[in-house]
Amino acid sequence: LYLSTNDGGQTWEDVEIDPEGGYHLNDMIRLDEDRLMIAGEAGYSYRSADNGETWEMLDLPYLGSMWGALEMPDGCILFYGLRGHAQQSCDFGENWTEIETGTEASIGGGASWDGMVVLAANSGVVLTRDDGERWKAVKHSSGVDFAAAVSLDDGRFLLVGEDGVTGIKVKDVNTDEEAEIPATGYFAAIGHTPNTSIFEGILDMEDTGYLKTHDDVCTNVEGVYACGDVQDHTY
Repeated sequence: LYLSTNDGGQTWEDVEIDPEGGYHLNDMIRLDEDRLMIAGEAGYSYRSADNGETWEMLDLPYLGSMWGALEMPDGCILFYGLRGHAQQSCDFGENWTEIETGTEASIGGGASWDGMVVLAANSGVVLTRDDGERWKAVKHSSGVDFAAAVSLDDGRFLLVGEDGVTGIKVKDVNTDEEAEIPATGYFAAIGHTPNTSIFEGILDMEDTGYLKTHDDVCTNVEGVYACGDVQDHTY
């Protein structure tokens, strides 16, 4: 089962792929305007050649759970998942080849950039492959179970996992000097202009646009309450 929308997310429709399946669908990848592939649990993975109108179950050599799907630099598709298993198809799922990754750590995320492929796995294992065929496995000292990998499109990759943030990299816009600050949390400020203009003339507000309240959350209109970014100018 997956959800489909034709109005930008205003309404959603349930789409049943396989009434006999009943297993988790873990990732979906679009190859072009018509072709889609889904990596799923317990060997239940699918492809569609008509933009999701109909689906066909894939015949995979490994019937364990696949956590993700990645389009490789050569156009082939890589499914990866449980216990270090990875399988590749270069013909839209007609034929599959099991890939020797050299690890039994479950792979949770993958990304590629300019011929380089990175897979993020459990226990701090990171798999890399360049234009060649062999995978190189390294183990991060944190031992974190990585869940996802993202290419930053400049040769760097961002990996995230169960332990969250361990530090923040900052850059001086004047000198281009970079530094890392150890941290266990990160909060991004989105500005100090509250989105309250629709209430002008209705609710009392400060000159800066923040809504005025009394007793913490009560506005000047009975039954209307305000909190968070529209009312709190401190945080």
